[in-house]
Amino acid sequence: MKRNIFKSKKLYFTNIIFNIILLIVSILSLKTLIFSKAYSFTDKEQLKEIILYFGYSIIYFIALILLIIKPPKGIFYLNIIYSLAILFNFNDFIIHYSKYAESIHRVVYIVLIIIFTLVFASFIYLNNKKKFKIDFLELEEIGKHKE
Repeated sequence: MKRNIFKSKKLYFTNIIFNIILLIVSILSLKTLIFSKAYSFTDKEQLKEIILYFGYSIIYFIALILLIIKPPKGIFYLNIIYSLAILFNFNDFIIHYSKYAESIHRVVYIVLIIIFTLVFASFIYLNNKKKFKIDFLELEEIGKHKE
């Protein structure tokens, strides 16, 4: 029996595409924060956001490496990475939520954190489902004479 790492190729490619998109967005956000004209090392809020987006970049980069290399316990490590991403999303939510009083921005951030949490939680759930594939190659070789 061979154990496929992911339930399907579609799920595997969805994981890869999702991580690539989020990695690109994180790197571009980090670049924008660092190279903006209003950047200063004394602004604690901006420093928190830079650390947050740097953490996002590291998380998504590690997830991509795990997806490409496919180590033996890859799903376990990927689930840990996705759990960290959920924690970072909650931290991001708290940072941005405290900035705005009563406005549409609060609602947008609430919806975004719910969407990202659901996406990562569904990845964790779907990646844990194991699909077993029976390999009959050994059965076909039984009884054959070796020459």
